[in-house]
Amino acid sequence: MRNFFKNIWSDIKQRKNLELYITLLVIIGVFLADILGVDTQTILVELVLATLAVLLYTIVDLRHTNRQVEEKLGQIITVPTAQNFFRRWDEEPFRQRIRSAQKELCLCAVANHTFLARNLDEIGEFLIRGGKIRCILVDPKTPALNSASDRSSRYDKDPKILMAQINLSLQTLSELARQYPNQVEVRLVNHYFSAIITMVDVPEKTGTMFVTLNGFEQSDFARPSMILTKTDSGEWFDFYQTSFENLWNWSKTKPYNLAAGSTK
Repeated sequence: MRNFFKNIWSDIKQRKNLELYITLLVIIGVFLADILGVDTQTILVELVLATLAVLLYTIVDLRHTNRQVEEKLGQIITVPTAQNFFRRWDEEPFRQRIRSAQKELCLCAVANHTFLARNLDEIGEFLIRGGKIRCILVDPKTPALNSASDRSSRYDKDPKILMAQINLSLQTLSELARQYPNQVEVRLVNHYFSAIITMVDVPEKTGTMFVTLNGFEQSDFARPSMILTKTDSGEWFDFYQTSFENLWNWSKTKPYNLAAGSTK
């Protein structure tokens, strides 16, 4: 009984279950009045209506609280999954974005030969508009070439074939540099990238980034890819942008002379 009254007092201090205690007091009051012979007929209807009004208010308030709880639970249960932000690599979103690009295209990949070949027209138009390219590729004369070829599931599992792809990319970039002087820079590095990074106009508010994760013995087109924008993906956009800049400025990264066809 002592705990019962403690609970009542605790509820009253916290303003909990007040409608129940009001109803209880009304019942006790009517019961005592009846024992004492007091005529309660004149006020009984008013007391019942008042009690019902308190209970209805409580029911409405409880439903409102339940709705808020359900909304909060819905936010907790709806946890983002990989399917919400990963997709298979698709070049079409890149093509759409590069067509309106004005400033800079940054590329970081092992070879990028297929990408350059398939998007050469759009990249050429970008350079005509005055855009600039910065590209990081694996140095074909370093151990990173073997690391890259080992992870492949295709014909480029042969290091010689992968080296040929890198050299073809360098030839393509050299030709672009010849047509558009001072607009194309290339650097080579002894490092295998965990992700392929393609950045379009990153200094601008409209900056867009295409990040494709590398795997092991997986098809290139099976790799998970995500599109990050500067406005919507600030933290992760900055992460990959900083990674690219750190690699570009790394002391072991070698500038490549496109005119001479060798590292400087």
